[in-house]
Amino acid sequence: MTGCTPCEESFSVYSPLTIELVHSGSDVLVYAKNNGRNIVIIKRLLLCREWAGGGRTINYLREADFIIGGERVEQGSTQLKYKASAASAVSARAQAEYYEVTGRSLSCELDLS
Repeated sequence: MTGCTPCEESFSVYSPLTIELVHSGSDVLVYAKNNGRNIVIIKRLLLCREWAGGGRTINYLREADFIIGGERVEQGSTQLKYKASAASAVSARAQAEYYEVTGRSLSCELDLS
């Protein structure tokens, strides 16, 4: 994770969901990485970009805005969620509001022999 303090990087391994920003050409790419064992449902992503001329823009992103996988991020996967212009931006930061699907049911074994 670039742009994070060593403490933030250490804490992120304990977080079920990590948001990673990548500068690609004149764009910023927003990735969601599920570090946990449960499915994560992202309800809203917030992307803040600060501009060279001053000011900032905050995008409030929901499922319809996401590029891959809708709001669901399966365990162990990383998905590109959003692409935004960073042409005259000097910095970007993002956060996600999410919940984990923790309920599980189990059937009894059925003998198929």
